[in-house]
Amino acid sequence: MGVEIENRKSCKSDSIGKGSEKLNVYVDPRIELLSIIQYLADFDGRDIVIYNKDTTYKTDVDKYFSPYKNHPVISLYEEMAKDGFVYHVPPKLILYLNDEYEEQDNKAIPYSEIMLGIDVKKKIKEFISQMVNFKDETRFDKFYESHQEYYHNIIINIQNDLRSNNCLENLIEYYGIKQNSYNIIIVPLYFGGYGVRIPEKDEKFDIFCIIPPVENLQYLTSFVWHEFSHSYVNPLSEKNSDEINKYKDLFIPISNIMEEQAYGDWETCVNEHIVRAVTSRLSYKVFGEKFAKEEIKRDKEEGCFLYIDKLYEKLIEYENNRDKYITFEEFYPELLKVFGELLK
Repeated sequence: MGVEIENRKSCKSDSIGKGSEKLNVYVDPRIELLSIIQYLADFDGRDIVIYNKDTTYKTDVDKYFSPYKNHPVISLYEEMAKDGFVYHVPPKLILYLNDEYEEQDNKAIPYSEIMLGIDVKKKIKEFISQMVNFKDETRFDKFYESHQEYYHNIIINIQNDLRSNNCLENLIEYYGIKQNSYNIIIVPLYFGGYGVRIPEKDEKFDIFCIIPPVENLQYLTSFVWHEFSHSYVNPLSEKNSDEINKYKDLFIPISNIMEEQAYGDWETCVNEHIVRAVTSRLSYKVFGEKFAKEEIKRDKEEGCFLYIDKLYEKLIEYENNRDKYITFEEFYPELLKVFGELLK
C-alpha cells in the first residue's frame, strides 16, 4: 500500500476525508489566526506557544499584530483560558468550524468538551465572533498571503521527510485500523503538539496532528506518531475507564510532576504512557534500538513516566502475535494488565 502525501495550504472542509491513505500536510489559516491570538494573550499557560526560533517570522507577527493587543478577543481568550480553554482545546474548536468560521451542519460543536465554567456556549460563540472581527480588523488574510512562501517551504520539507520513512504506513499497520483521514497541521508559533480527532461516519475519525515545524527527521516522525496515536489510544481508554481506575494508586507517586505537564488525572496519565510506549516501538522498527531506548530514557528522566519500560516490553508480545491480535484494540486489555502487575 502506497501512501500519498498531499500539500494543502488551507483547510477545505469539503475535501477532508477523501482517502485514509493520504497524509495531508498543510498550514491552516484558521489555526494560524488562532495561534496569533494566543501568542498575543497574557496568561499563565502561554507556554503552549513559543517565541519561535525563526525570529524573522516571530518579528513579522510582532510588527504586524502588536498594535491589536487590546482587541477584545485577546482579553476574552485570557478569560476563557482560565476555564480550561487551553492546550488542544482551542484548535479542536476551530476544526469543528467551516472556512467561514461557522458551525457545520453535520458536526455539532461538543461544547462540554471545549471548556469548563458557566455560559460555555455563549462564551464560545462570542469568541468565534470576536475572532472573525479580529481577522477582519487586522486584515489577517493579507498577512497570511504575504507568508505563503514561508509556509510552503515548511510544508515541502516535512513532506519530503515523511515520505522517506513510510511514517503513515507504519502507524496504520501497527494499530490495524485506518481512520477516515490523516492531517498534519503545521503551526509556526506552537511549541507543543496536539492530537485531535473529529468524528466522521462509520465510527471513523478525521484525525489531526497539530505540531510546530520540526527539522530533525527522527524527532519529526516520532512527534507525528505520538499525536496521531492519541486518536487511537484515548478512545480505548474511555471504553475501559473502569478497569483503568482499578490501578489509580499508581498515580500517587507521580501525580505532582504529571500535573505540571497537564496530565492531571490517572486516565490521561495512562494514555500518555501507552502513546509514548507505542511511539518508541515504532521508533525501534524504523530507527533502531538505540533511538528507541533514548526516547524511553528521556521520558523517564524528564517526564517521570515510570511505567513505560513494562509497557514497551509488553508491546513486543503484541507485535509477535498479530495473527491473534489483528488490531491494537484487541490487545489493549492485555496491555492494561501491566498496571495490575505493577501494583503487586
